[in-house]
Amino acid sequence: APAGPRVLVAAGAAAQRIAEQSGCRLLRASGAEQVRELAGGADLVLLDTRLADGDGYELCRRLKFASSGVPVALVGPAEEVSDRIRAIEAGADDILSAGMDSREMSARLQHLLRRRDQLRQLESQYRSALSAATSDGLTGLFNHTYFKRFLAMEVKRSLRQGHPTALAMLDIDDFKACNDSLGHLAGDLVLGE
Repeated sequence: APAGPRVLVAAGAAAQRIAEQSGCRLLRASGAEQVRELAGGADLVLLDTRLADGDGYELCRRLKFASSGVPVALVGPAEEVSDRIRAIEAGADDILSAGMDSREMSARLQHLLRRRDQLRQLESQYRSALSAATSDGLTGLFNHTYFKRFLAMEVKRSLRQGHPTALAMLDIDDFKACNDSLGHLAGDLVLGE
């Protein structure tokens, strides 16, 4: 089996063939329930607008609401403006026509996969930046700025709910002596543990 991106296909043979030719691993679904079950493990969803057991537009809407950045391309009639508008309103990342030129369909699939990769990279960078902004690089513990914000939220919550708030602080006795006698690198190692 190819080691490419996982594409969940609940669409016609043309879409399946193009996804396979693009080096994708296919996850096949025969209906709406199976699509919902498999969508979380996919990198891209190709979804027919007319499913045997449901409406592809509505399923697209539900997937986009529940998914974490998995692009959904609807496969169906795209000649009429109303069809394209309905796809956009459902949250589709693209609408592909079953009669579309195979090179165009392949280019569109590759574009959706590249956008998905870019989004995942941005999410990773965001998580790293958030971690750097809220935690100490040496110990991995939350920093003073985060502590002040969190404490303020907890005090407000305890007042709102009528629960007491407690705070315990810890100090390492004579830690300066450790740094002075063993050096700051050794002190950092102790803090890191």
